Amino acid sequence: MALSWTKRLEGNAYTLPLDTAADLCVDSVGNVYLFLTNRLYKSTDNGVNWTDKGAIGSGNAKGIGVLGSTLYAAVETGDIFSIYYSADAGENWTITTVDPPHSGSYIHFYFYVSQYYERVYVTCRNPAWPYTHPIAYYTDNDGESWSATSTGQNNTKYSLAGDESGNMVALLTYGGYSTAEAWYSNDGISFSAGGMDPHADAHAFYGFGEIFYAIGYNQSTRFSYSIDVGLNFSYSDLFPVVYNSSYNLYHMCKHDGIIYVAGHTWSATDGYYFPTLHTCDNTGTSGSMVELCGIAQNLASSSIRGVIVAGDKIIVLTELRYIYTAEYVSPAKPRINYFNRIQPFILN
Repeated sequence: MALSWTKRLEGNAYTLPLDTAADLCVDSVGNVYLFLTNRLYKSTDNGVNWTDKGAIGSGNAKGIGVLGSTLYAAVETGDIFSIYYSADAGENWTITTVDPPHSGSYIHFYFYVSQYYERVYVTCRNPAWPYTHPIAYYTDNDGESWSATSTGQNNTKYSLAGDESGNMVALLTYGGYSTAEAWYSNDGISFSAGGMDPHADAHAFYGFGEIFYAIGYNQSTRFSYSIDVGLNFSYSDLFPVVYNSSYNLYHMCKHDGIIYVAGHTWSATDGYYFPTLHTCDNTGTSGSMVELCGIAQNLASSSIRGVIVAGDKIIVLTELRYIYTAEYVSPAKPRINYFNRIQPFILN
């Protein structure tokens, strides 16, 4: 039986720069939030209908998360990275009193909300010699002040994840190396060097239960997991190596014991990207492809950039990767302008 997917937010065309983020979260009462470009969309019926709640600040969306009854949004305006918070389900937003340290420099930032420690974390990279910097800064008072974690490796970028027992793992990546390194903490402040993740360019990191997952851009398997707080990582066999094709993974979530992994597969033969959504168990060893039917139709060169489960609905964000216009500078050399277009679908 074919699964029924329905496109939402009809009539809105989101043409975005390539580095613009889109993020989803669900609050404690079931409201779903989509932070796209610099606008917030809210759904109170599991993604069936959406209300445009307006802009948050004047920059680009970098992330959204929830802690208790408070929403937090990360916004980048030029080189300034700011955190906003809302205590009334996204109706009104307040910028934190103090921006995260090192804002205004050329730094890689990742935004993470820790449910266990009730903190908002921002990872950073100090581009100035001697490059030393903490793994992250965190606030537990809505940005009135920020504190530093311990210092990690130099000139790197980190993504953070935490499990349900207070363990945290920072996965660092840095150019020119074939692996990513994990640092672990049992208090969310002091980090120690852990193991090496078996693939490079791990751009997203998650902790569910007491297992940590890394996903990224490798040319073969792109799903690895650790059951010992980042000391060792193992490959999953969810994504087999296929000649002339590869998977890129962008997002994952867990609901009722099932992990959903979203991304795309690329075929060198056809020259297209096709959206993919898999379900699997904790170690990714019993995965199956979710039928995308209506999503995949006419969406060659597209991805799924986000997935979340709300109530009885699965919500995915599709990205049409290459919408382009050609301006012919000369008959032999057209100039191509690339954009992304984000569109949410729900599984009925």
